[in-house]
Amino acid sequence: MKRYNHAFSISFTVDTDSSCEDVDNYPSEEELLEALLLRITELRKSGDLREAVDSPYDTIDNLEQ
Repeated sequence: MKRYNHAFSISFTVDTDSSCEDVDNYPSEEELLEALLLRITELRKSGDLREAVDSPYDTIDNLEQ
């Protein structure tokens, strides 16, 4: 059976004390992960996941195994 791999993106926000004008002020990995998990939790509760991810930005054929 032919299968496809679809790439989606999802936006989320991170609240920090810095402006992020240079790479040294970017949010930490922990801050990014916490914000992403919060976004996913909010989307699961609201049922808006399909709207939040929109259409895939790339699709490729998976190789048959």
